[in-house]
Amino acid sequence: MTVQYSSSRRDIASWYWHSLRHNRKHLAAWVLSLLVIGVLTFLSERQSGTVSTLRAIGISVVWIFALAVFFALYPQLGFKPQRRTLTIAPEAISTTIGTHSKTYRWSDVASVMERGDHVYVGFKNLNAFVVPPRAFSSAEARRDFIRLCREWRQASADRPAA
Repeated sequence: MTVQYSSSRRDIASWYWHSLRHNRKHLAAWVLSLLVIGVLTFLSERQSGTVSTLRAIGISVVWIFALAVFFALYPQLGFKPQRRTLTIAPEAISTTIGTHSKTYRWSDVASVMERGDHVYVGFKNLNAFVVPPRAFSSAEARRDFIRLCREWRQASADRPAA
């Protein structure tokens, strides 16, 4: 089954914030990164011996905030507005944008979910395909897409490891 669509920045932002709120792995990586930057900045500032504790805390907070802003904007930096072709088959899920193609095994897929009218195919590496409703010719085509993705993902999880 093949669908074609173009994503919007809003689609990507919606997925990012949903993932951050509902995916423990995503949230843990985010919080841990912010904490590490905060602690390292604090220790670095205090090591000089010329910076007060309060000032070191303030500098750390600024760096934490800057990193949080970067994390929030990062998905937008990699945003691809070009038309995407997404093909699902029992063996894999493939994507093509222009001349660039990539194929993923179903075992790389962490989840297939619906949120509102979007379909999210989330990967273990925290990336995702955000498939908007305009990708489907009908509600039935959308249901079939979701059903097949879930079936093939489950079938790959049921196979013994090679």
